[in-house]
This record gives sequence, C-alpha cells and structure tokens, in this order.
Amino acid sequence: MGKNKQAQRVKNNGMPSNSGRRAKFLDTPIDFSTVRSGRYVAALPLCDINEVEMNRLDSNVRIILKKMNKKNPITKYKALHEFATLCRDSEISIVEGMLPFWPRLYSALAIDIKRTVREAAQLAHAALVKRIGKSVAKYLKLLAGAWFISQYDVYPPAASIATNSFNDTFLQKRIDAIVYCRHEILSCICDNLIVHSALTLSQKHDVFLRKKTKTVHCDSYHVRKICRDNILLPYSLTAKDMEAKRQSVLISSLHGYSVYLNTVPIQEVEKMIELHNKIISSNNFWNLINTDVVPIKTAFFTLLTSMIDTNVMLQNEKKRTVTSIVNSLDEMYPPLSSAVWKSMHTAMNNIKDWYSVINIEKLFLPKLYRVLQNGGQCCASDIYPYLLPFISQFPKLSVDPHHLYTNFFTNMRQGFSVQSVRTDHYEALAVTTSFVECFGYYILLNVNNQDLINALLSEQLMPLLEMCLKEDGPLAQIFSYEITHLIRYWSKNRYNKDYKSYICLMEEFWRNLNTLFTSPVNISSQTAFLITLRMGSEHGRKNLEMKLCNSGENIMNQSQTQNVENDTDVKFLAELKTFVNSICVKCFNQITEKGYITYLNKLIAHFEAIMRLKICLSSLTRK
Repeated sequence: MGKNKQAQRVKNNGMPSNSGRRAKFLDTPIDFSTVRSGRYVAALPLCDINEVEMNRLDSNVRIILKKMNKKNPITKYKALHEFATLCRDSEISIVEGMLPFWPRLYSALAIDIKRTVREAAQLAHAALVKRIGKSVAKYLKLLAGAWFISQYDVYPPAASIATNSFNDTFLQKRIDAIVYCRHEILSCICDNLIVHSALTLSQKHDVFLRKKTKTVHCDSYHVRKICRDNILLPYSLTAKDMEAKRQSVLISSLHGYSVYLNTVPIQEVEKMIELHNKIISSNNFWNLINTDVVPIKTAFFTLLTSMIDTNVMLQNEKKRTVTSIVNSLDEMYPPLSSAVWKSMHTAMNNIKDWYSVINIEKLFLPKLYRVLQNGGQCCASDIYPYLLPFISQFPKLSVDPHHLYTNFFTNMRQGFSVQSVRTDHYEALAVTTSFVECFGYYILLNVNNQDLINALLSEQLMPLLEMCLKEDGPLAQIFSYEITHLIRYWSKNRYNKDYKSYICLMEEFWRNLNTLFTSPVNISSQTAFLITLRMGSEHGRKNLEMKLCNSGENIMNQSQTQNVENDTDVKFLAELKTFVNSICVKCFNQITEKGYITYLNKLIAHFEAIMRLKICLSSLTRK
C-alpha cells in the first residue's frame, strides 16, 4: 500500500493527498459555482479576510500563507522559513502587503503544539518586524497578546527569539509598548486562563468542519471529521495533543501575567482593575491550583506573589489567597516549594490580617511542623531561609507563645535526623543556619527572662549539639561554625546593659558543654568544635545583615564582622582555655582507659596546656 501513486486510496479521490498540491488548488478564488454544484466549501481561517485583498498578493505569497494553515507540521515549518526568507529578500511593498494576514496566522502558530513550529514562527515574526520597522505600529495591538506571551514559551529557543525581537523593536520604550497594548495583552491572558479549555483553545486556531456525519468531497481534496458527543474535534490534534497545548499556553500565560504586573506602573494596573478582577473572581483561575502539572502550579504561585505585591488586586480574595498558599506549604518539588514559600512570605508582609482568615492551629501549624520534621523535604535550601521571617510573625498568633516556640524548635530538631540533611552539604547548611538564627532571635526576644532562656539552651540547643558531635559528616562541621557565631555574639554582648542575662547564659553554656565532654564519644568532632570556638566563625559569614519586619515593629539590623585578630573576645578565650585545661586534666586522670590518650594528644596539639600537665606527661614518658 502506498507504492502505486495512481492507486485509489480514498473513494472519489484518485491521488494521494499532498499539502503543496492542495495549496495550489486553493490559489484560485472560491466562487459560487462550487455552491451551485452541491460541493462542500471548507471554512478556512482566512475566510474573514477580504478576498479581494488576498487575490492582490503575489501567487507565491498566497501559497506560503495557505501552507501555514496545513495540519502537517513539516509543511508549516517549511512555509515559515520561506516566509522569513521572503521578508528579508522581497521588496518592502510586498512585505507590507502581507501584514493584514499575519496577525491571525502568528497568533495560531505561536501556540502550535510542535515546538519547532513555534520557534520558526518567532523567527519569521522577527524577520517581518525587523524589515517593516515602524510600520508594525498599525498592527501592533493585533500582535501584542501573542507576542508578549510568547516571550515566556515553555520552549526556551522560541521564548528567547520572541524576547529579543520584542526588545530590539521597542528598545527603551518596551514598557511604553506594553502599557499601550495593555488591554489586548490582558484580554489574551484572560481568555487563556479562564475561558479556553483544551478543546476550545484548539477550536480557535484549527480548521473545523461543519456538522456532518461522513467524509465529504471538497474540490480536489478530502477532509475528515471526528464527532464525539456532538462536539467537533480538530482533525489535526489528538486529545493528548490538545491537553499538552493547553498546558503550554497556561504556563506561558501565567508567567507572562506575572511579568506584566511586575513591569507596568501600579497606576496602570489600577486602570485595568475590572479586567484583573474578572480573572481573580473566576473559579477557573483558582482551580489551576488543583492541577497535577508542577510547572503550572509553580507559575500560578509566581503569579500569586506578583498579585499580592500590587496590594490592590486581592483585597476581596484574602481568604482564598492565604488558604491556597497554606494548603501547599508541604509541596516537595524544589521550584514549586520555593514559589509557594515566597508567596507565603509576601502574603505575611502585605496582608496584615493574614492569620485571621485561616485556622492557625488546624491548618497552618500542622503543615509547618510536617515540613520541619522532614528537614524541608529535600527542599531545605529553598524553604528554610523563610523561617526567620515566619517566627517573627508568631507574636501575632493567638497561640501560647512558649508552647508555640517549643514545638517549633522540637520539630526543627527532628529534621536534623533526615538523611538528606545529614549527607547533603547545602541542605545541612540551610537547616543549621536557619535553626541558629531562629534560636538566637527567640533568645533576643526573651532576653530578660533568665529562666526561659536557660531552659531553651539546655532543652533545645545542647541536645542538638550533642547529636551533631556524634557525627563526622558535613552536618557536624557546619553546625560547629554556626553555633560558634551565636555563642561568641552572646559573649561579646554580655556586659551590655540591655543584655545582662547573657552573663548567666554563658555560664549555663559552659556547664552544659562540660557535661557533653565527659567522655570522648567522637574525638575528631569534639576537638574540631573546640578549635572552631577558639578560631571563631570563618564560615563566610563575615557580614550578616538580618532584617525582621513585624508590621513596622521589631526591626533588628545586625551587621557583625567576625575578625579574630581585630576583634578579640579576651574573656571568651580565657573561659575556653580554662575549659580545655579541665578536659585535659580529666583525660590525664583516666589516661589508662581506651581513647583518652588520643583525645589528650589532640587537645595538647591544638591548645596550650598547663605546664603542670606537660611536666607530668614528661615524667610519665621517662618512666
């Protein structure tokens, strides 16, 4: 089958179908003779264009334009390259003559299911606008929607070409062009987000047949239709293709909408508030959060963050906004979790009463604790930087503060046992840094409550230090650096009249540390921790700027420079020396037991031991 070109493959059609031949047949105008003969007249996408204008075009141009309507992606791809060549090489009058027909073709080809066709469409469009220059202004509003959204195509080459052509065309007036076409851009986005389904999106751009029940003859070619539940499907796309096309359009529209809100001035956003409200009030928009397609959900939360930032768009949808974000706090995919937590952070800063529109104890805290117990669910580097701003919001919540913070740190400590935190350097860095920052912040809030901060030190910080000192992985080293930074901060400020409780806190620290070092559990980790305490934090945190905003209050800016030579804490170093000497004495007294001699040798190698101990060791060696 297929070997004999003259074989009758389809009834009443003696030649195999061919897109090139079909375009030649369509080169002549369709008159009323076809209607009188009883034959079917196909409804082409260009049927609403003035046929007189179409017939004025060069025959080669007409063939190229009509090839772009074919279902075969190779035919469309070749036609687009021919079109680009035509734009570069033909006279300007010929190129300008094609302008009335290009916007509709471009709008269809820019969202084609085949990414190579979309890329070729952007190349052709770039060649066209480069050639005609300012003449594109007449048709700019017809092109703006597809052109703007194409800059965020899921296929990077197509998006890059669209972005470059847009920027090269408008240069410094890019924002002005977006504002000028704001209604067309938003209307296109609105239709894509809340109006079109997978079927209607394809119906808008594909060739459809009238409601028939059999194959019909149309001049020298045949077309086939599929009927299901009295709804006509595009003959060129399967149901799977249509859904993939819809997903691609949704992702690019969501990202484009987000960029639009971040780009145009706020007053321009307010001018189009009715169209924005039409999108926001639609259930179809909010139902996007229920999809299983991760890129769509990621783009949705990226857009939601931009909407919250405007401060004018979600005033009537606060409950739905916060609920949608909190329900997704425990997402496990890194790009999605980062987008969700950024949205939550933005909502806390911009929606003043965010905590009053949800049930904190039944919805918010269980989600938060689940994430902490699982060490960020392999997304700690994306999630944990937001925890410090989170706990700055705790005083607003109608929950017992001591119980709230205790549960927070307890669940956070459980996350240190997760495999990803114990083995991955970046995960361990994110978790330990966040824990120490949050712990230091809570100590600072309760600096005048001596009993509370001593209890927190003994119940939360020291057990975690003990666990880390039993390991040799990256977690022990990172935690040593972070806790050293915190301890030396307390030590330097202990004589500050506002932080007098730090004196007792440091005494409590040395007592608890002495308990941990009673036996050489992990000699290398214990010795490394003491060395870190002596050398200070050289972990790349020379300049730490921490800003906590709580409705304009409790703003704390700390810029600390850890430079041991220039900013030596004499008191702390003296306490450390005393502590190490006491450990050396304990080791010497139990020198016959396994492990203590190794422990003692390491300490003496890195610290100045008391002369008495050296003399004792020398005499022991001679004996």
